Amino acid sequence: MLSRNILITIVGVCVLLLFIIGVGSDVYLGDEAYHYTFAERIYEAGKRIPSNPIYAQYPKLDYFYSDVPLWHGLLAGLWRTMGYPSAILAQGYQILYFLILVVSSYFLGKKLYGEKVGVMGMVLTLSSPLVAAFSILLYLDIPVSAWAMFSLWMLHRGKLFFTGIGVGAMLLTKINGLLLLPGFAIIIFLYSKPRWIDKIKAFLSVGLPALMINLPELYFRKTHFGFFYYIAPKYIPKEGPPGSFIFEPSSLYLQPGNLIIYLGVVLWICLFLYFSKKLIEKKDLFLWIPIGTYLLLFPIFFHYSFPIRNLSPILAPLAILGGKGLASVLDKKLKYLILGICIFQLLAVSGKVYLKRQIPAGIKEAYAYIQNHSSAKDVFLYPEENLVLYAKRPIVWSHIVEMPKLFWQAEGEEIESILKKYEVSYIAIKKDRIFDDPSILHTGGYPKSFVEKLPKQKFLELVFENSEVSIWWVSS
Repeated sequence: MLSRNILITIVGVCVLLLFIIGVGSDVYLGDEAYHYTFAERIYEAGKRIPSNPIYAQYPKLDYFYSDVPLWHGLLAGLWRTMGYPSAILAQGYQILYFLILVVSSYFLGKKLYGEKVGVMGMVLTLSSPLVAAFSILLYLDIPVSAWAMFSLWMLHRGKLFFTGIGVGAMLLTKINGLLLLPGFAIIIFLYSKPRWIDKIKAFLSVGLPALMINLPELYFRKTHFGFFYYIAPKYIPKEGPPGSFIFEPSSLYLQPGNLIIYLGVVLWICLFLYFSKKLIEKKDLFLWIPIGTYLLLFPIFFHYSFPIRNLSPILAPLAILGGKGLASVLDKKLKYLILGICIFQLLAVSGKVYLKRQIPAGIKEAYAYIQNHSSAKDVFLYPEENLVLYAKRPIVWSHIVEMPKLFWQAEGEEIESILKKYEVSYIAIKKDRIFDDPSILHTGGYPKSFVEKLPKQKFLELVFENSEVSIWWVSS
């Protein structure tokens, strides 16, 4: 089997690769700009804040930092040690969670099944497209997975206090960690000593530190937002007319192939080997219980689109079970072929993220125009937080509850009325977010039919356009 030095080298090379890709590209894709600005505002304020101050004069926009803030708060604390926000440090910080995830996977797999399975499970984890991509992107899927896997590892070792620390951190990182709690509770009940007093002590040993970590945030959310973990209904946008769906790139509704695109072909091959070779044994329950309960609850909470990336907390346990299948392969050529595909997955995904995460010149040109030709008070209708990060202007999108009407029904004065209700000064059209409707209906971008209406509106003036962006001024 591989020596410890070789294992450290493998993990070190992966860490270095993902870090280089991260610092060589821009904080730009999807929600990562939102998380980065959240951390920046905590850094500037020196405390947990309810919203971005840029929206202070726009209460109608209802723009709150309602995500749980551990990732953002710890990053802000690291920036304070440096004296300024740093994207490089943010990438290193994100890679730390990748390291926690793969190390926990290795040690739990080794403890359960031995060195060989521990190594194979770790390799399947770190080479998964979801893990590779979101260890570069500043999303919370890898941090919550890291805390989940750390908690499971500590639970297997009987380190209940540290399990509680991990669970508390998991819940304070991303809300979908809640879906693991029933599985953890079942494991504690089944694996603790048979006396009821011992089971109660075990639950308290995990539950109390987890609760203490979360109490300040729970109090903050109740006093500032009026609710605890779940976003109140009034903040949930209406996604569109009948037949529409919620836009989520990793959605199974949008693309069933995301099961392979995000989790990787190798994991499915190895799980097939696990089942076909009948490698199931009783101790596998330690992994199948949290996997099973998570999967049972997942459709209840994510029925709107079945976003595959939100399965990240159970990816590493599945990889360990897949590692059993891979470890059972006796044919060296076949095993090396599978491991070669793992390497290919890692490199291909890293390369794709690098290319996609470069801010196009046309977008940068639009940012410069916005900064030079608009007021800091001007609100932009725009679907991406990167405009807030780089152009320093407030945006509005999902909180427009009339969005379906704006896109598909309103004409003329009614369009103007909706825009002015939300104090929109400019409509910025990011052209790669225009989609052809009515074959596809959602509010995750600009329907082509809506964009085609804009030149016909007397209250709109095209003030900027290039190959990437067009900007329309809403006259007063």
